[in-house]
Amino acid sequence: MPLKWVYQDVAGPKNEQLPASGRASFKGHYCQFNHILIDILGSITISFDYVAIDGGAVIEHVNRNAMKSVTHLALVSDGSQKGLRVAATLRQVADAAIDFRKVGLIVIRLRNEAERSALSIPVGLDCLGWIPEDNTIWTTDLQGCSFLDLSPDYPAEASVRNFLNTFLE
Repeated sequence: MPLKWVYQDVAGPKNEQLPASGRASFKGHYCQFNHILIDILGSITISFDYVAIDGGAVIEHVNRNAMKSVTHLALVSDGSQKGLRVAATLRQVADAAIDFRKVGLIVIRLRNEAERSALSIPVGLDCLGWIPEDNTIWTTDLQGCSFLDLSPDYPAEASVRNFLNTFLE
């Protein structure tokens, strides 16, 4: 398969795409797409300012050594204790398997600052910020639109830009 075709499949429209990962049958063995991903991840990522890998697939990517080094590792969780424990576990896995310069936690689906203040952030995770729960985000997602299509002065987008600017310094 020519690199151009793979790039088009991965990049998608407007250079946004969330490709699906296969299932592991044993370490290092995945579907054809994932073999291709391993071989060309470095080539593709140089074309993007940021690369986001879905949290549900992080363990897969670490297991197959697709991510050996990242500059900034942002873990995303809702405010539930279960979600925060998973974020802490991902941090521990990353500590053992990935070379990174900075790590931080982004908490989503909080309704107000009081909920943010009540969080028990696990030791070793710095909270970069939180994204407020919002029906517009829900509707935008249901319509298949990108969060990036929201107005730059939209509260959730402003929140993301503020903590990412600080995190990426």
